[in-house]
Amino acid sequence: MNRRHFLKGSAAALASLSILPGWAHARFQKDGWFTGYREQAGQYGAAFVDQSLQVTPVLSSKLRLHDVFLSPNGEDIVAPARRPGDLLWIVRADGDVQTIAAPEDRHYFGHGAFSQDGKFFFIAENDFDNERGVIGVYDAASGYKRIDEFSSNGIGPHEMRLMPDGQHLMIANGGILTHPDTGRAKLNIDTMRPNLSLLSLASGQVVDAARLQTDWHQLSIRHFALTRDGEVVFGVQDQQKPYGERPMVGAWQPGSPVRFFDTPKQGWKPFNGYIGSVAVDVGGTVAAVASPRGGVAAFWNIDTRQVIDVFQAADVCGVSQTHKAKEFVATTGQGKVFKLQIGDSNAMTLQENQHALQFDNHCHAISL
Repeated sequence: MNRRHFLKGSAAALASLSILPGWAHARFQKDGWFTGYREQAGQYGAAFVDQSLQVTPVLSSKLRLHDVFLSPNGEDIVAPARRPGDLLWIVRADGDVQTIAAPEDRHYFGHGAFSQDGKFFFIAENDFDNERGVIGVYDAASGYKRIDEFSSNGIGPHEMRLMPDGQHLMIANGGILTHPDTGRAKLNIDTMRPNLSLLSLASGQVVDAARLQTDWHQLSIRHFALTRDGEVVFGVQDQQKPYGERPMVGAWQPGSPVRFFDTPKQGWKPFNGYIGSVAVDVGGTVAAVASPRGGVAAFWNIDTRQVIDVFQAADVCGVSQTHKAKEFVATTGQGKVFKLQIGDSNAMTLQENQHALQFDNHCHAISL
């Protein structure tokens, strides 16, 4: 038995996902946020964060969850395993839990996106033996049966989002080659070529793509957010030391060149080479990024690309829009949840709560 078969067998043995009592309360809430978490004892799960920043655990798992999605109709919670996991969990409104295994020659990267009508769920997958990224197509109306796939147009697809027109997907191909036989080892740092790819859902074909200049090819693009007009605001993870010399946050409008945002007055060094999540406020004027390795979250005016402020919080990573313009929620691996208001030149803490849970990388707003 090789390592990939061993890992699949081990994952299957740990595939339990349990509904917690808080699920009944959380599913009737009309707005808030979902986030993954880790308990101090080592158990994982997903939690609901309400508008007062109170946290209600809703799912419990022996495996770490990465991104957590709510279907457009509010009926299903969907959670694909983080790299190199191969399990997909679906929790129905009635509390039924379904576990789906990836095809034998695939594993997940922890990210996905629903179609506009909620009929299909798209998942970032690694076709590891053929060294290419794949977008798996799962039919939500037929029990999330995997019915199709198309190329992600790169290696290491990570975050993806449905474009505002509902007809295209934007994919961040991080460019880093991995294989389950070598765990999380990065196998192609010298030759990696990350990109942002705009794909047609009708054909699965590439409509447009953006790559960074050749000497910045080791800036892995993994996370991004979209403005209302479909502009991509992205953050990178630098694979080449020393950190702090290359820009880490930029924007791309398909059909136009990539533009990087202004450098903070402290430089890029405080980000420690790593952007873990990206968000755009509901008004579409402010971009937020978080760096857990640097312990900072930073904010820019999207139109001018000018820095607004850099906010310090240990192990901050989850960041999401709220239902108000120029406002964000941020979560940390130290159990803190912040609500922040962004002014013309500063980020002000409106509210802060401390919890016993250690929050995972992503925090997503829901609104039904």
